[in-house]
Amino acid sequence: MPDGGKSLEIRRKTIGPDHPQIAFSHELIGELHEAQGNRDAAFASYQEALRVREKALGADNPRTGDVLLSIGLLKLRGGKLVESRKLPGTRAADLREVARSDAFKNGRRQKEPRAGERDAQLSP
Repeated sequence: MPDGGKSLEIRRKTIGPDHPQIAFSHELIGELHEAQGNRDAAFASYQEALRVREKALGADNPRTGDVLLSIGLLKLRGGKLVESRKLPGTRAADLREVARSDAFKNGRRQKEPRAGERDAQLSP
């Protein structure tokens, strides 16, 4: 994934290696790897996103939880249910609750709209 890696390096140089947007980039790259069937690369990207988010936002931040959810779902889809239950700070019941929520449909976590998109949705 040369383009994603180059984009990530540019961002790192511009905003620093531990900025929350770096974690977001790692998470997107992880999703691309997962869509391509490369679970090992996806896991590595999600792990780096988790490291950055924990450092930048803290372990209890909802965005950090998003990455944990992505890791758990990756493991679950890979047939590693037991491992997905052992993720730090998560419980299988929490994952099931999220899976039943409106934020998670068709086996994929739904992205939150960006500020401008959210404002447009709220306008009459």
